[in-house]
Amino acid sequence: MWRNLFTKIKFLQRETKNWTLRRSVMSKELELPRVAVRNVPNEDRMQITFQYPAVAVDGKKRIFNFDRLKAEELEKTLARITTNVSKHANKKKKKDKEEAAEAEDVAVKLLNGEDEVNGLKTNGDAWEEGTRLQIADHFYSVQLNIPAVKSINLPDCLMATFEICPRLSLEFASEGECKLLWFRELKKSICKKLKRNENTETSSENSEAVLSDHRKDDSSNEESNTKQIRKDVGNIKWSQIHVGHCYTPEVKDIGHLLKVECMPSDGHRQGDSVTFISKTEVLPGPGVCPFERRHQHTKQLMPPGSFRFVSYNILADCYADSDFARDFLFPYCPPLALSIDYRRQLLLKELMGYNADVICLQEVDKKVFEYDLKPVLGRCGFLGLLRLKTGEVAEGTATFFRSSKFRLVEQYDLEMHQALSEDPFFGDIVDRVSTSAGLKEKLMQRTTVLQLTLLQSIDADEHRHLLVATVHLYFHPKAPHIRTIQTAISVRHIERTLEHLREQGVRPSVIFCGDLNAYPEAGVHEFLTTKKILAKHAEWYAGGKEEFIENMNLNHTLDLTSACGFPRYTNYVGGYTGCLDYIYIGAQHLQTLSVVPMPSHEEVTEYTALPNAVFPSDHIALVCNIGWKT
Repeated sequence: MWRNLFTKIKFLQRETKNWTLRRSVMSKELELPRVAVRNVPNEDRMQITFQYPAVAVDGKKRIFNFDRLKAEELEKTLARITTNVSKHANKKKKKDKEEAAEAEDVAVKLLNGEDEVNGLKTNGDAWEEGTRLQIADHFYSVQLNIPAVKSINLPDCLMATFEICPRLSLEFASEGECKLLWFRELKKSICKKLKRNENTETSSENSEAVLSDHRKDDSSNEESNTKQIRKDVGNIKWSQIHVGHCYTPEVKDIGHLLKVECMPSDGHRQGDSVTFISKTEVLPGPGVCPFERRHQHTKQLMPPGSFRFVSYNILADCYADSDFARDFLFPYCPPLALSIDYRRQLLLKELMGYNADVICLQEVDKKVFEYDLKPVLGRCGFLGLLRLKTGEVAEGTATFFRSSKFRLVEQYDLEMHQALSEDPFFGDIVDRVSTSAGLKEKLMQRTTVLQLTLLQSIDADEHRHLLVATVHLYFHPKAPHIRTIQTAISVRHIERTLEHLREQGVRPSVIFCGDLNAYPEAGVHEFLTTKKILAKHAEWYAGGKEEFIENMNLNHTLDLTSACGFPRYTNYVGGYTGCLDYIYIGAQHLQTLSVVPMPSHEEVTEYTALPNAVFPSDHIALVCNIGWKT
């Protein structure tokens, strides 16, 4: 018995010693400079990155990057590393005038502990096995798939009092685990500073004049200024001003460059930090925007049993960022105020200030959703869904909901052209439309999509569900008959979804919203509010004899009412104004508690029309408070 006990004690002592030794080796390896190895499954190639020498000399360092096939033998990769590093080392010797009879190759080895990894192994396997890379007398710890910043940038336009969030693209890192540091440029530290405009400290009252200056063709000056700033970057000293994912520039930041540094992390390991310096200095903001006055009505979150709803066409960048938009659609809007870098800051501030529970957006660019709306609203407690239009169109609708108020149950989106061509449920509509080849062709060419989302209430009664539909109907002024058909298809799909859910014991309340591109007197609204539209309606003749359809009687069973009524207008551009946006609610289960007042006509027309320096879109957001009926 004693012999067995003694043997166990010796074994535990030996294992403890071995573990201590292994921990010591691991600790030392973690202290070593590292070689970053990117080895992603399902990719044919891998990347190897390190600095040599491991410690920068005279403030200078050389980064080596190798892109190699995973199937390549390790010895071939090490030979390539040897060649490149040796060339650099021998060149440096020559530059330093060191006496060397002939160039020497630098020894390169991949080690696992103290043993060399077999050079005949493939890169894919060898770098998984290796723990250290030896280059001459330098040792590196092999780190697989370390957190990394693929890209980071700030908007070209930075304004005081408007929150900015960098666009981040990460790999092997979690945005929530990353640390972001913000810095302000110290002016006096720049040795060759550009002569600044004496009016840099312009007050907010003069901000429109600042924006108007961008009407001029000063692209060459901006390029020159940017080059000079980049030239002076090495001489700039910085003062840390904030820690966090986003930063709201203050008045004292006006006229200064900003720098953001991202330290990527996956919660366990930290990668190399990456910095980005703003291309321009912080500008004064445009002053108080009309939406901030609307925020006076939305300071508080809605209590249980109610929710705040927003529907908003935010003007897609793909439609605003063009010569046609600048010269013909919105010639009254300064180019800077039309740029997405400017508008997105206003949009984010506007949306966050509404303290909404459900937000439905139209004309949402994919990049704006991924890099701006989703991360920024996500930090405010929202989850978001994007549904792009079909075809080559890079914009669509988005639905956001507050995760403390609702839970996502299911999505029932519908591509209209696909439904008409493949779904027999719409066969009667297809049969009637097919009597006009021209009309059918126009319908099939449309990229319209209905985004339909089922949400479950979790703040009060979990038996309550909300079926939220948002859509952006065809815009052409001579196509009201097409919009009516699109509305009929949307409502019929909603009815089918409701029937399917009721069979499962779920009875949702309905909200149908969006940019319907139709006046209150149009057939779309007659159909929605009266549950029918007759074949003799004038809109069926809008496409002329070629697109006229006989016996086009349509009806539905939904009890819908406009939650915000019918405002004077929701779209105001040069030469055109009209009420195009709506929030329809199921009157059986929902009721409007209050509507957030629209901006005054004076506010809308202060800078001629929309968009402008204080309105980020050519549409106005609809905002209302909705309650569940008991």
